[in-house]
Amino acid sequence: MSNNPPYMTNGIQAAVVEWIRALDLEIISLLLSRAWPLALLTTTELRWRPTVLTDTDNVVRLDRRQRLVRWDRRPPNEIFLEGFVPIVTREDPDWEETDLYGFAKNNHPSIFVSTTKTQRNKKKYVWTPRNANRGIVYQYEIYAPGGVDVNDSFSDASPWPNQMEVAFPGGIQNIYIRSARELHNGRVQRIWINPNFLDPGDLEPIVSSSRTLQVIWRVNHPDGGNKDGRSERSTSSYDDLMYGGTGNVQEDTFGDESNNPKPIADDRPPYMTNGIQAAVVEWIRALDLKIISLLLSRACPVALLGISQLQWRPIEVTDTDDVVRLDRRQRLIRCDRRPPNEIFLEGFVPIVIRENPNWEETDLYGFVKNNHPSIFVSTTKTQRNKKSMSEHRVLLIAE
Repeated sequence: MSNNPPYMTNGIQAAVVEWIRALDLEIISLLLSRAWPLALLTTTELRWRPTVLTDTDNVVRLDRRQRLVRWDRRPPNEIFLEGFVPIVTREDPDWEETDLYGFAKNNHPSIFVSTTKTQRNKKKYVWTPRNANRGIVYQYEIYAPGGVDVNDSFSDASPWPNQMEVAFPGGIQNIYIRSARELHNGRVQRIWINPNFLDPGDLEPIVSSSRTLQVIWRVNHPDGGNKDGRSERSTSSYDDLMYGGTGNVQEDTFGDESNNPKPIADDRPPYMTNGIQAAVVEWIRALDLKIISLLLSRACPVALLGISQLQWRPIEVTDTDDVVRLDRRQRLIRCDRRPPNEIFLEGFVPIVIRENPNWEETDLYGFVKNNHPSIFVSTTKTQRNKKSMSEHRVLLIAE
């Protein structure tokens, strides 16, 4: 966005709410400015977090490499799947729901999601809610583009300057959330690793301890849904931990050890897979892996029943160059006539998206052989073998 002087920003790129993410930066800026307090109009202005910024330790970083934190009662089974969705998502928010100053001061329901910067002054400090040591609480670690810098926007009038808040209109997609600490009554129980995190590179390691279990999350993880009753009261309670008036800056003393254990995954046999996590079709993405597996298996050719079986791509794959990688780090390719204005906005949507596909539309073998209309989207692996190149197909269901 180089045409937005005096600085460049990634603005609303992180938003999980599609209609907000699709807005031009000038439009969303006008939407937020209409609710600006009259008393502050001549002394303050909306300040998006710049693409290149000076962090709290005076080191210049890309916005994607600035460590942000969000305290939340919702577990990884929700947040790593859906991202941080704001309370207000409808396309006609009222004045109060787009009021950044009111949100920063009172934390009322809005289109914003709140985060706080990691404060670095020799040691590491994090704004922490005073009730973070009660019940089950999660500290999510975020590396996201854009957002609004609340202190820069309101200067001396910022309601809670020690929070160093960065507010995200439209929320934060799950690909920008790296990890989560699960705390029970203030004690860290485990570190959750998000396998879908889009790593910008050159990040500091995830801080942990040799005594703390690190777990690679997967959809519907049996331990990934822990939460206590206070998170069930109402939707607005999701945000109560981030209210700036009920917290203070504390030193982060957790996990000062240099040699932390490698994250482990659960022992689901015979292999672990992210299955249909990439799907853009919501009803398919919401299915249990066993259900979608049964749906695909019903169309398996009779002649192949005894000699073949459905094989999901595992989380850890041996790539075509014999290097072991996470599935998210294996390069896939798809040739398509549709332009980026469609694909980058909507993703690869299969031809068949209705909730009652017929037998042929779920026939994997028939799709691979004849490429007929179906719930699948086809890709090919990058073949890494010196100069040779051959097709290795990977079927992404309803992506």
